[in-house]
Amino acid sequence: MNSGLLWFVDECPMQRRRLSVSFASARQWMPDADVAIVYQGDPPDLKAKLIPYHGDGKKFLAKFHAWELSPYERTLFLDNDTVVLRDLTSFFRNDEKVVALPYPNMLSRDLLPPDRMELRLKTWRNINSGVISFPSSFVAKCAAYIQEYADVINTLPGKDQYFISYVLNQSPELFVSSLVIQVTSTPMAVRYLEYLKQASSPFKFGDVSIPLMLDAYVFHYTHNKELYEKLILDEPFMNVLSGDFLSYDSITFGEEANAFSNSFLHRIVRRLFRR
Repeated sequence: MNSGLLWFVDECPMQRRRLSVSFASARQWMPDADVAIVYQGDPPDLKAKLIPYHGDGKKFLAKFHAWELSPYERTLFLDNDTVVLRDLTSFFRNDEKVVALPYPNMLSRDLLPPDRMELRLKTWRNINSGVISFPSSFVAKCAAYIQEYADVINTLPGKDQYFISYVLNQSPELFVSSLVIQVTSTPMAVRYLEYLKQASSPFKFGDVSIPLMLDAYVFHYTHNKELYEKLILDEPFMNVLSGDFLSYDSITFGEEANAFSNSFLHRIVRRLFRR
């Protein structure tokens, strides 16, 4: 099963900057991985398979339609507002499962029409679709749902995320929950993950507990983006990606962090406490 990393970006300059950081962080950990970018507008100046997107990137399910253009049998999709913290190769599964982070339930079953018995959910579990590993067969399954139930699907809030959650809950046997594939910065999601992992810490990077970040494969700044963009996207700090280490050693996080002492994450943490 051929596999690779995939991003989707529109013409927005900030989205392009976020993509450059996400892409560079992935390359730092996975220099030999196959990578592809579905894009609107001018092609990004990045060494990847570049796939033009001719639809409206702002419309409902635009991200899913970008997934349909993936050249891989197994795709690991990354939102642009992500930073890869570890090698993601283990998520290139050779099966039909979908791997994602479980998320707090924010969508009620009541949003589905009560007179449409065939739409009743087998289970209910919301997921975050900003970092997700899926096979091409899952994309085909989603497309079939869109074809048959477009009248309902187009009324769902939350864009692609609730739709993907809906399909997975109709086929729960396909879902593999991962508490480490990513950590997001949305406070209620952080609290939910702390509850699931039975871990909390007074030491935080913005909204996110440091132990959760040290355990995660991807950091996804879903909330308080201005803070994280200032910390991650400013020009001096971009040099971190090319190896400009910030020497600040008065903060230590114990043996667990030692393995990450030269990682992108650890440099972010050091910069935060340095300010």
